[in-house]
Amino acid sequence: MLNHFSSLLNVRTGFFSPSGKEICAGLSRPVCEYCLQRRTDPAFNEKCRRLDAKMILQAQQKNRPLSYRCHGNLTEAVVPVSLHGRCAGLIMIGQFRTPECSPPEKLKPLHAKTPLFSEQQVADMLHILQLMADQISIHSLVHLRDFDLIQPLIDRIEKNPEQTISVKKAAAQTGRSPSGFAHLFKKLTGVSFRQYQINRRLQEASRLLRTFPHMPVKQIAEQTGFNDPLYFSRLYRKNFGHAPTHKKFIPPSAG
Repeated sequence: MLNHFSSLLNVRTGFFSPSGKEICAGLSRPVCEYCLQRRTDPAFNEKCRRLDAKMILQAQQKNRPLSYRCHGNLTEAVVPVSLHGRCAGLIMIGQFRTPECSPPEKLKPLHAKTPLFSEQQVADMLHILQLMADQISIHSLVHLRDFDLIQPLIDRIEKNPEQTISVKKAAAQTGRSPSGFAHLFKKLTGVSFRQYQINRRLQEASRLLRTFPHMPVKQIAEQTGFNDPLYFSRLYRKNFGHAPTHKKFIPPSAG
């Protein structure tokens, strides 16, 4: 995909990691001569790096394509690629000219060698890049390795929240030690493996309370994997701020 895009538009197109490290470039096309010349100045090069890092972060936060003018009066674009709601990488294109770009006089010949696009062409380019990003995501052409490792367990918890999975069993399923798995899971989700399961059960209990307001609390506790109704009631109150017998209030999601 990157090769075709680079060939058609004669512009550099690369795929980068979420941290901004380049993984590959279409047709292995190098950085344009104009940009290379400007970046021979260490101070200028540092400004460019900081700007790129800033725009990469903005694109990830907004989860949409962004185009921006670089310090060398060229235009670049960055498009985030998301998997499971997380940024798995970025497509970056540039540099190229737009009609209003004006370079230093002595560098005009090099500047003129870069591709020139109108404002509408840039908008169309971003639209196509977004379609590319969507295809990459839909067909899983890139992966979040660690997240892919725990995704089957998360799917199982979401589907059957009443079932209890031990850290030891989960670790064996992922090929990690129990401590290694526990550390990885908390790093990726922000909560421990045990707490993630509890949160999911409480979410399911909340749904059952809203859907079946006359169902006994003991029965809801049992259906969501809590053998002790008193323990369930304490957890529910701690998470939602009220007892599970309170029918009128619709609690927020747990966790």
